[in-house]
Amino acid sequence: LPPEIGMLGSLEVLDLSSNCLFGTIPTEFGLLSNLMYLDFKDNGLSGYIPDSFFDLKSLVRLDLSYNANYDSNCTGSNGEIFEVPISFGIEGTILEDKIENLRYLMDIDLTDNYF
Repeated sequence: LPPEIGMLGSLEVLDLSSNCLFGTIPTEFGLLSNLMYLDFKDNGLSGYIPDSFFDLKSLVRLDLSYNANYDSNCTGSNGEIFEVPISFGIEGTILEDKIENLRYLMDIDLTDNYF
């Protein structure tokens, strides 16, 4: 995922579900101050949920589900299959201490991940 995504400050909805994305989520996603809906469901993401996510004051829905159950159906330009170890963690302190910043968050889905 390119860090330049953080330059889209007016973006309100971003659905990246089922796109064979793998690796970590760039901290620059935390710069999307108007973002209300973010969906990373069913990819191959791993690493930490960046601290900057907890500064997204407008966020209403965050879906990070089904990244641990990545089925390796993604292929590269040469037909190679990508297989990556999947796990998520919360950077720094415990989730309860950070989630209170997301005052408008109504729905968060972390189904089928490893914390």
